[in-house]
Amino acid sequence: MRPELAEAVAAFVDGEPADAALLAQALASDEGRTLLLDSMLLRAAVALDPSEDLQDLDRRVMRALAAEERPRFRAPVWAAAAAALLVLALGIGAALRAWRRGAAEGPPPATREITFTYGVDWRAQS
Repeated sequence: MRPELAEAVAAFVDGEPADAALLAQALASDEGRTLLLDSMLLRAAVALDPSEDLQDLDRRVMRALAAEERPRFRAPVWAAAAAALLVLALGIGAALRAWRRGAAEGPPPATREITFTYGVDWRAQS
């Protein structure tokens, strides 16, 4: 990360005036967001109890960072995979059903027959 971007993030965290364009550019990158998160976690850990020793502070910050690194949104990935398999199975089932029926050889058989009597039911146009 460029030093001026890191300085913009540090100024923002410290409550000092920061260049908005540099801050936006820094936060657009993964490194910038990680720096902001680390800075905010460190600031919060120090603010909790300033009398604690640095080793305890280090342990708390590392626990907080480890909690952030846990994989998220596993359930939607599995749900999407299950939905994709379901759609695939339904598609294969529909294709097999259509294949078993085969193509129609001719028109379907009549279900009822209607007869018309000339002069009664219809007349020729003259």
